[in-house]
Amino acid sequence: MLLSSPFNISTMSSLATAVFKVTIGFLVNKGRDVAAEKLKDGDITDQKLREMIIREINDVKSKLDGLARKDLLAAIDHFEEGLVLFYDLVQSKRSSSSNAEAKTFSLAKAMRDLKLSELDESATALLCNAKKRFEDARRKGTEAFNDEALKPSDRVLAMGYRVMATILETVDNPSAAIPACRLCIEKLHSVPAVQNCFTVELKKGLRGRFSKDERREIISAICRLNRVIYDVMFMSYGFGNKDVLDILQTWPCIEVDKEKVNPLLDSKVAKALHKLGMKHCSLHWSFGQEGEEDHTLKDPWGIVTNTQGHFIVADYKDGNVKVFDSGGNFLYSFCPVTDDSATAVFVHDVATDKNDNIYVLVTVKKPTGEEDGSYVYVKTLNRMIPLKEGFKSWSWTWSSLAVNDNNKVLVRGGLVGGHHVVDMYETNGQCICRFGKGALKGASAIGAADDGCIIIGSHDNDAYFINVFSEEGKEIFKFKVERSYHYPQTTFHQTSKHVVVAGIERGKDRRISILIYTKDGEFVRDIECNEEDIVYLRGITVTIDGRIAVVYRDKLNFKVLVV
Repeated sequence: MLLSSPFNISTMSSLATAVFKVTIGFLVNKGRDVAAEKLKDGDITDQKLREMIIREINDVKSKLDGLARKDLLAAIDHFEEGLVLFYDLVQSKRSSSSNAEAKTFSLAKAMRDLKLSELDESATALLCNAKKRFEDARRKGTEAFNDEALKPSDRVLAMGYRVMATILETVDNPSAAIPACRLCIEKLHSVPAVQNCFTVELKKGLRGRFSKDERREIISAICRLNRVIYDVMFMSYGFGNKDVLDILQTWPCIEVDKEKVNPLLDSKVAKALHKLGMKHCSLHWSFGQEGEEDHTLKDPWGIVTNTQGHFIVADYKDGNVKVFDSGGNFLYSFCPVTDDSATAVFVHDVATDKNDNIYVLVTVKKPTGEEDGSYVYVKTLNRMIPLKEGFKSWSWTWSSLAVNDNNKVLVRGGLVGGHHVVDMYETNGQCICRFGKGALKGASAIGAADDGCIIIGSHDNDAYFINVFSEEGKEIFKFKVERSYHYPQTTFHQTSKHVVVAGIERGKDRRISILIYTKDGEFVRDIECNEEDIVYLRGITVTIDGRIAVVYRDKLNFKVLVV
């Protein structure tokens, strides 16, 4: 099969994500190998990656025997051959690098940097041969899945190889694989043994005590496979795309006692996956209350992410900033104040710039008789930017912080002369301008958009608006959010150029609802979350790859919901 379109760097970067994250995500059980986690950031050499993949495949094949499994074994063999050819293709690219570069050369990096136009005749042949092997693996995987003599776990495994081979066979255009993959999971979800596994696990009862390991192995594989297909779809269509919402809303469900269960969205499935240590297979998961007491969130007032996918949370009550990895695991915390005379530290919000510098909006309460101080602390520079008059109150309710692409620091704090305003600073502490007086009613969250624009969420009675300002502080226009929200939160996603708004919708069991708009105010899509009885929201952010994280409080404690 010939390639239907040329590759560029962006396509190859997507290819790296699809090939390695999808492949390892399905083949390697969570927690089995630390290298699988490192793979997401390319922090693994090509040799180690190849060894890991082959080891996992050989482990699977060693457990298969008998004539009834010959098609499944053939599918695995073809798939393995295709991966080896891919490896050889990257090695041909590597041979052109210097020896010094080769020592740190990673497979993921090579795939990102590789262009079809740079391939010579032999490399092009390797790529075509790899795609042919994946085609053979898909065909044999299909035959194996249709063999009802296979035990359920082997049929699920066969479908897994069929799906992975389908994706890699169309690696030049991953979106072309989505309809076929969707049909695959539709067939998989209709298998009676699969439906029985989910029924027993979700409904509990006496039957749940038997065959627990095998049942959960099947559920684990099916949920991983669903997430694999979703990730490739998301990568292909992009954040905020209506096609993603349409496909997700009609996602093939699993029938559980005549009830339709979506393995990506169902809250009961999410809880079951959490117990299995696989919460990230669900589209909805949360963190913030795991681990040691010092690592948990006490009273968070803001959240942001960086280019590494870390979640950075301003914890007001603890007076510090807590940093979690992309999986919600605690990494470290720091206090944004080094003044030993401070009697209390109040952290209001947090932001990052394009270089991953961390900015913290903080108030320091001084000993009696001394004036309290409000600052923006820049962690990397270890610098405190003092704020202008009007931002001295440590009891702010709607304070907010953002940094734009030009490294201008934007602060929204308390009222100034009865008016809501925003101050803009240079990182050296110079105040550039103050704007928004008279234009902002009940201003809350602030975000840095593209082209230097600034978005500010403001509420007027029950209505919520998005105000768009120029970098010079002039209001360009505003649009109304078509929901009546409690505790609305707003941010801007630089990658997709979309405005993201979250809030607790009135009269709907106090659930979190998320709306996505273009910067011009055109509605794109909405996301309804399953969590109920939410008390209030305290922050929102969107990662580079489009995961939305919302800080919320329920009846028990604070958490970060990731969707």
